[in-house]
Amino acid sequence: MKQRILTIIIVAITNSCIWADSVSNIIAKSGSGKTRPDFSICFVNIEDGKVIYENNSHKSLKPASNAKLMTTAAALHYLGADFEYITRYGLLGDNLVIIGSGDPLTGDPVIAQREGKDINDVFAGVLAGLRARGITEIKGDLLVDNYIFDDDRFHSSWPESQANRWYQAQISGLSFNNNCVDIEFSASTNGRVAGYRLIPQTSYLTIINNCKAISSGTTTVGATRKINTNEVTLIGKFNKPLAEPINVTVDRPGAFHGFVLAEYLLANGIQIKGALHESRVTSSAYQIPADFEEIYSEKHTLIETINESNRRSLNMVAESVLKTVAAYVVNGQSHSTPQRPGSWADGTAAIADFLIQAGIPQNEFIIDDGCGLSHSNRMSAAAMCKLLVYMAQRPEFEVYRNSFSTPETGTLAKRGRFGKLEGRIYAKTGYISGANTLSGYCLNSNNQWIAFSVLTNSPAASNSIIDQIVSTIIK
Repeated sequence: MKQRILTIIIVAITNSCIWADSVSNIIAKSGSGKTRPDFSICFVNIEDGKVIYENNSHKSLKPASNAKLMTTAAALHYLGADFEYITRYGLLGDNLVIIGSGDPLTGDPVIAQREGKDINDVFAGVLAGLRARGITEIKGDLLVDNYIFDDDRFHSSWPESQANRWYQAQISGLSFNNNCVDIEFSASTNGRVAGYRLIPQTSYLTIINNCKAISSGTTTVGATRKINTNEVTLIGKFNKPLAEPINVTVDRPGAFHGFVLAEYLLANGIQIKGALHESRVTSSAYQIPADFEEIYSEKHTLIETINESNRRSLNMVAESVLKTVAAYVVNGQSHSTPQRPGSWADGTAAIADFLIQAGIPQNEFIIDDGCGLSHSNRMSAAAMCKLLVYMAQRPEFEVYRNSFSTPETGTLAKRGRFGKLEGRIYAKTGYISGANTLSGYCLNSNNQWIAFSVLTNSPAASNSIIDQIVSTIIK
């Protein structure tokens, strides 16, 4: 028995040495001098918490979208896997009212396509509810209550120059279509400018079409939105159809949701006589008025939400989850109803408290936002692995792990190196300018589940380097 134990120890030490040499070679080839990436690498056996390989594992680097693993873990801890977002539509006197819940998935185009639905299905439900009551017009106003979150919709650390990009969509207590408008370009209608179509079809935006129609050459189209407005300018040259529409963010997503609903109802014979207002109808304690008559509601679970955050790496979903935590959690205590408008300050504080509770040293992380877009975020690979091991011991582990990408699903599916590891790797990719990261769980050749984190910070950091490191250690 002693001989067998000794043999196992010798094999483990030998493997560690081989990994160290191999990984060192990979790092050496990744650049030299100032171009060589900073690395923080850690691999840990989740059964006993023992480190099987590390390299600068306590060095804190930008985690990029690996920050979503912290946000969603904290959400499962505080809110529970059975938490539901419920967006309510109803009547209050002569007014039509929407009460937002912070749900970021309403009208999500990918979910709609996956389920064979239309992004406007939620509005069809409202229409059906009105028709069932014989209502042919709304005599009052359309009131949008999105006060579950504060009105700080765009993070101060995000580059304002990219505010029109889908990955920097504004955060609101009421969302629709990922808080973007999608634009499809088509052949010229007058021989000078390209044709276009908005999804959803809406006049919420003012469109200035400067996209030129060309008969030959490369299609290069885009859209810019003037800050703090919904004035969008289409630019570039159009010749051949794109495989996918381009996306541009909207200003004030809650108003956008209400506006598109009003347009949908009008197109189906129900006019709203009054005006659209972002106006609070719930009490300061978030109680719904007693005379509110609900006609339709839409629900999404926290599980659905963290799946979209982690697999598709949707920033606006992760930030909505962070602000939801902020709304429901005060001084580390979770409540069954919202306690305050969700904010970045309260959300990041709650996540930091959770990480400390999980045993992560406070000097190895900085939480500035929930999605990892901020360049002020920091996390070490050792801290990330400590979080992953901590979550592996919790009852929500399968829910958490299954929200990660795999070689068949999400952002990891785009990386060919892991194609043969079906069922053996669950990971979260991450990329912002100057940072490339990958963290998750893998089953190694010894049939052991390993928590791993490879964080690199440098313009020279690439998917290939990270994938080689992970493959070397788990093969």
